[in-house]
Amino acid sequence: MTHRTAFVLLFLTICMGLALFHLKYQVIGIEEELHTLLSDIESEEERQHVLKAEWKYATDAQRLQKLAKRHLGFLPVAPRQLMDKRTFSRAFPIQDALGNLIDAEENAPFPAQKGTHR
Repeated sequence: MTHRTAFVLLFLTICMGLALFHLKYQVIGIEEELHTLLSDIESEEERQHVLKAEWKYATDAQRLQKLAKRHLGFLPVAPRQLMDKRTFSRAFPIQDALGNLIDAEENAPFPAQKGTHR
């Protein structure tokens, strides 16, 4: 009887050792995967930081203004270039798909109606 108990305990000890051995290498594999993912996250965060800096540089208003002035010849809008709605609609008439002229003042998206509230 003691031989059987000793054999069962030895067998359980060997099984537990093998399970621990297997678990140890699973943990090592998961730790390696974790380190890989953490380094990937760090490199992506650095990449995002670089992209944000590039975007900030590319969309800088002063830089764009200088480039537009140098390459496109754009200047700030002068007051003489502004016109009211009626003058604009006469200068640039609106046409529908069939080529018929549309009166912009009659088809305003939100006509001002006095005294009506919804």
